[in-house]
Amino acid sequence: MAASVLPLLALVLVLLCRLDHLAVATASSPDPDSDSHWRQRQAAALVAIKGSFTSSPPALHASWTLANHAGLCRSWPAVACDARGGTVVSLDLSAHNLSGALSPAVANLTGLRFLSLSNNALAGDLPPALAALRDLRHLNLSNNQFNGTLQRLDLSAMAALQVLDLYDNDLAGPLPDAGKLPVKTLVHLDLGGNFFSGTIPRSFGSLEAVQFLSVAGNSLTGSIPPELGNLTSLRQLFLGYFNQFDGGIPAELGRLASLVHLDLASCGLQGGIPPALGALTRLDTLYLQTNQLNGTIPPELGNLTALRFLDVSNNALTGEVPPQLAALRELRLVNMFINRFRGGVPEFLGDLEHLQVLKLWQNNFTGSIPAALGRAAPLQEVDLSTNRLTGEVPRWLCARGQLQILILLNNFLFGPVPEGLGDCPTLTRVRISNNYLTGELPRGFLYLPALTTVELQSNYLTGHLPEDDSIPAEERKMLSLLNLSSNRFNGSLPSSVGIFSSLQTLLLSGNQLAGGIPPEVGRLKRLLKLDLSGNNLTGEVPGEIGECTSLTFLDLSVNQLTGAIPGARLAEIKVLNYLNVSWNKLDGGVPAEMGGMKSLTAADFSHNDLSGVVPQSGQFAYFNATSFAGNPRLCGTTIASSNPCNLTSMSGPRLW
Repeated sequence: MAASVLPLLALVLVLLCRLDHLAVATASSPDPDSDSHWRQRQAAALVAIKGSFTSSPPALHASWTLANHAGLCRSWPAVACDARGGTVVSLDLSAHNLSGALSPAVANLTGLRFLSLSNNALAGDLPPALAALRDLRHLNLSNNQFNGTLQRLDLSAMAALQVLDLYDNDLAGPLPDAGKLPVKTLVHLDLGGNFFSGTIPRSFGSLEAVQFLSVAGNSLTGSIPPELGNLTSLRQLFLGYFNQFDGGIPAELGRLASLVHLDLASCGLQGGIPPALGALTRLDTLYLQTNQLNGTIPPELGNLTALRFLDVSNNALTGEVPPQLAALRELRLVNMFINRFRGGVPEFLGDLEHLQVLKLWQNNFTGSIPAALGRAAPLQEVDLSTNRLTGEVPRWLCARGQLQILILLNNFLFGPVPEGLGDCPTLTRVRISNNYLTGELPRGFLYLPALTTVELQSNYLTGHLPEDDSIPAEERKMLSLLNLSSNRFNGSLPSSVGIFSSLQTLLLSGNQLAGGIPPEVGRLKRLLKLDLSGNNLTGEVPGEIGECTSLTFLDLSVNQLTGAIPGARLAEIKVLNYLNVSWNKLDGGVPAEMGGMKSLTAADFSHNDLSGVVPQSGQFAYFNATSFAGNPRLCGTTIASSNPCNLTSMSGPRLW
């Protein structure tokens, strides 16, 4: 009996062992039905999200369907899954031309780690259900139209959240207290570009991990909390633009040892610049412009040896620029315009090897511009206008061949326009008017390929205007404004002026130009304003001016022009509203054709040798006697009181 039982027991043990192995194998392998159900649930959430959009790309309509749930992790655009291929961990719908709202169904994507809906047109409230995404690390809803408040959105349970970007929406109400944020993990917090009001919560000083913090571009008031000085990991801080804070810059910000970028521009700050900011030795950018700051620049800022961008413009700062700033060898941008600085322009600016932008306009700087300015640096923009500077314009400004804008107007500069500017291919704008410049223009200066604006009026420049008709047609498109009025230029107006096909304003009044007006002026099809008054021009008014069909202002007065007014040709200019040909030697009659120029609201034909009857039709009915004075042989009802049409007294031939 016992012997017969043993084989049976052995068989049972073998079967039990096999069943145990089968159970272990079954437990360690996925259940196809369970995975399918999980994908269906996630697919349903995404379809619900799609359903809340009022517009979306065709690819989402075609692929995001429950029938296609099996391809969720393979073929659904904007969706990414984990390595196992069953859980959606990323949803990136940025810049997908979406409108509508964000569905609370997003909370059903419980494995989501990355969510971006930026750069769309989504609106409505942010669903409080977002806070259920406990594994989310990155949330970017920037550049949309979400509105409402953040009062019901408690993100403190999102223990993994590192990035929260709500920039450029229509959110309002108070900023969230730090207690509703994951204070230990949040690295990037951008609430800028909204309509938040109230104050910056002092609790923001407890965001211990934050490296980027922006509340700029809101409607915040109150003072900047000194507690922000506790954010020792902070690298970038943006508080300005449309906010209006009370008081000044907290000295505690000098404790932000990791800070690289500090932007407190345009937010109503008062008081002085704290010397404590000199402790921010890693600072790359310091923007304090457009506030009400006063006092002097602290010499301690000379410790910011990593600084590349310094802007303290549009304040009420005074005193001299401290010499300690010479240690800032990395400077690329220096903006100090619209202040009350005095003393000389610092010589060390001429030694900076990286300087690109220098704007010191509207101050009280005196002395000369550093002679070495531009010799070592790739200058792109220089504006030192409206100071009390003397001396010559530095010769090295375009030595590195990158200068684009040079503005030195309203100073006491003398000497010539530097020869180097005549060979500066990048130059686009030159404004050195209202100085004491002398000498001739550099050869080739007016014909630089990128030049759009030249304003050198009210100087003592002399010589002939340079002529160059060898420039290829494709390079004749840039110059749009040329103002050389009130100088001492002589010689003739060069015919090559006709190559400036983009010219809109040509002002040469108050010089000593002679000779005739070249007919090539008629090639300036975009010309809006032409002023050649106050010269010694001779010959006839060229009829080709009538080809300047965009012209609204034409002044040829106070010259020695002769012959008849080409009325029929000028009448082709349908937009001309100001015409002045007074104080010349023009003869013949007042052209009746010009009466049909409905745009002509002001005209002066006075002090010439015109004769005959003044037309009464059209626009001539609106001009008074002063428009025709000084022409003894003119007559008509317009000037009847002083010169009636009397056949026996007129010396000229009868006109009727």
